[in-house]
Amino acid sequence: MDREVAAVGADVGLEFNFDRVHVTPNTFDGHRLLWWAKDSSRQDQLADALFYSYFTEGLDVGQRDILVGIAARVGLVPDETMRFFGGGDGVADVRREEERGHAFGISGVPLFVLNGVPILSGAHPPDAFVRILQEIAAD
Repeated sequence: MDREVAAVGADVGLEFNFDRVHVTPNTFDGHRLLWWAKDSSRQDQLADALFYSYFTEGLDVGQRDILVGIAARVGLVPDETMRFFGGGDGVADVRREEERGHAFGISGVPLFVLNGVPILSGAHPPDAFVRILQEIAAD
């Protein structure tokens, strides 16, 4: 599976270094951080930085100190980020999103949802998206 993901990624200019990944992290705090970054308009930048940090650099994105450093890369203030982690903001919202994912039957990532309906799970080449969207449009 890693080879397939790396091949699809390479086709679109993404670098995956699975040999650098030594731990499968608990990503709950990363999801909370993404929730928090939404208000600063840095959510997309942060998501890119998290993916790069994990899949290319092999960083353990389950560690708060590493998350603080990644957040700083996109302009979030380290002291504010640590204070955020010390509180409970975002916990309930992220847990609700987890429950929603379980209700969808999500078993893999990424998962693409269109109008509240899961349409594609896992890594796929762009033509798979085109085909599915054409099928949806035809219906």
